[in-house]
Amino acid sequence: MTDGKWIRFDDLGTSDSGKTRRFAVVALRGDVALGEIRWNGGWRKYAFVPFPRTEYEEDCLRDIANFCELTTREHRAARAPL
Repeated sequence: MTDGKWIRFDDLGTSDSGKTRRFAVVALRGDVALGEIRWNGGWRKYAFVPFPRTEYEEDCLRDIANFCELTTREHRAARAPL
């Protein structure tokens, strides 16, 4: 996944469990961290966790949703039995 129109996704490495990855969502203008994308065990997929007092318009939300969907697909494919 490439970066979005207004945001970028920075790889933060693996989670504490070492099984999944974490990503920072950062505004291109101002280099401000907006939140984090990480695995949600209850939903069994990647989800966006916004930081307090952040706002988003439809392009950013679409880019975040697409990134979550793609990253979830890649995670599942990597863990699928051969």
